[in-house]
Amino acid sequence: MPIGAVDWGKKDIIKKFKEKLKGDGAVGIFSKTCDPGFIEVLGYAGADYVIIDLEHGSNSVQSVQNLIRGAQTAGIMPIVRVKESCASVMGEVLDIGAGGIQVYEFVREIVTKYKDDERIIIWDVFNEPGNSNRKSMSLPHMMKFFEIIRNIDPIQPLTVGITESFIAFI
Repeated sequence: MPIGAVDWGKKDIIKKFKEKLKGDGAVGIFSKTCDPGFIEVLGYAGADYVIIDLEHGSNSVQSVQNLIRGAQTAGIMPIVRVKESCASVMGEVLDIGAGGIQVYEFVREIVTKYKDDERIIIWDVFNEPGNSNRKSMSLPHMMKFFEIIRNIDPIQPLTVGITESFIAFI
């Protein structure tokens, strides 16, 4: 685990969240709040997850970390909507304890807009899956990105930049 990374029983909360999704579904809310107490109350009120907005509003990575603490205190899944689909931002958010990141819509919007644009040569769908010891977490997301983009059917080919450690994993 990277220095400063948060370990709060995330695997248990993720497992519980996935079970909810497979069953009757999960209940959650999209929140722009800066108040971790509000996030905690959501959990005690029965929410299964919260999507914390880092894209719009006044939240920063530092304030999001406190919101994630509120979610973990109440045992709900903290998902963070990041402002950009950038590996360093996503890694930082995961390192502070996010159980998930919301980026699929961003990818869907961008590829849909430029799917027939001849100025785009390729779509590099995922860079270095499995990096930072996230092998088993990366593969499902990489596959989801491929599924989304293939359904859009762009004229450009799709690529993925893999590392030697990922090749050994698959």
